[in-house]
Amino acid sequence: LVLQGGSANRCIPSFLGSNSLLISSVFACVSTVMFSGWILFVLLIGSAFSDEEEEDELNYEQEDGIIVLTERNFDAFIKKNPSVLVEFYAPWCGHCKALAPEYIKAAEQLTIPLVKVDATVETELATRFGVNGYPTLKFWHESTDPIDYDGPRDADGKSYIV
Repeated sequence: LVLQGGSANRCIPSFLGSNSLLISSVFACVSTVMFSGWILFVLLIGSAFSDEEEEDELNYEQEDGIIVLTERNFDAFIKKNPSVLVEFYAPWCGHCKALAPEYIKAAEQLTIPLVKVDATVETELATRFGVNGYPTLKFWHESTDPIDYDGPRDADGKSYIV
């Protein structure tokens, strides 16, 4: 078995003689189909991972009935829920610690989701929404622009926002 030289038919056995151009075309088509199949495979795998990421974004961690959001899932959650109260907090903040039990009670009483974001970890979100102190409460209602919540900070006081 001797292979012919040259770039167009270098993989064609010499015994194929004059049919080498036809065989070369067939090999080129097979190579193209195999490459296309590989691309399709890569795209399908990529879309599977993309779907997993979207599902991850819709699975939200909860602590005591409060939804915990991150930069990764924040926008999807706000988009999905027309009204949301968000607490931007710092774990070391005394005022945040004092608010926590009241926020949990409010989450049990209110029909809208109450969310918390650790602003010391999710710094891009804190910057994006102008968080300058802790805790900062912001209310989203059918928009992407939050309203600063400056009302009472006990469970009963928050009920008027619904």
